[in-house]
Amino acid sequence: MGFFDEIGKVAIGSRLRMLTDKVTEDAAQIYKLYHIDMQPKWFPVFYALTREREKTITELAKAIGHSHPSVSKIISEMLKKDYVKENKDETDRRRNVISLSKKGMKISAALEDQLIDVNAAIEEISAQAQHKLWEAIGEWEFLLEQKSLLRRVTEKKKERDGGKVEIIDYKPEHHEVFRLLNVEWISKYFTMEESDYKALDDPQGYILDKRRFYIGCALWR
Repeated sequence: MGFFDEIGKVAIGSRLRMLTDKVTEDAAQIYKLYHIDMQPKWFPVFYALTREREKTITELAKAIGHSHPSVSKIISEMLKKDYVKENKDETDRRRNVISLSKKGMKISAALEDQLIDVNAAIEEISAQAQHKLWEAIGEWEFLLEQKSLLRRVTEKKKERDGGKVEIIDYKPEHHEVFRLLNVEWISKYFTMEESDYKALDDPQGYILDKRRFYIGCALWR
């Protein structure tokens, strides 16, 4: 892991992806070990259906934290395997509900031993590790839910960019750029008015000279 030691935490996405790929690859082999024909990505949907008699795709997506299109695709793949069935909701015929088929129920029973052994293996890793990955993932998910990584990076960028800003005194040669920037800003958030045009057409006379006049009056008083 020399690369990650060198580049540090900025490569967290790549490192997590590698860990996910490794665990997913092992998971596929574990299903084969127990003679279960299932893709690892199906498990959250499958498990949710073992706990509920039936659910809509929207309910499943919400329950496992996946997108609706993602769950819809998984359901389509599981339907081809005859692991699930799709029926009209008895209380609302406009809705389709998903439930395990007879074949899916048999798979569910076969999964019980696998889940016992997988849980024991994860517990063993946790006991050998110095850090509790499961709890850490939960903390990170909570913190990112409060404020996304994108928002955090955007804030840091603004802070860093702000440190580069240099405030200089207005000079006549700045007039054109000063006017363009202010017209763009005012037009975006407000509405340009006659007084705005007057000030921006002659900032020296309309703003700076008047400011000096008022400061002079205040000092004279």
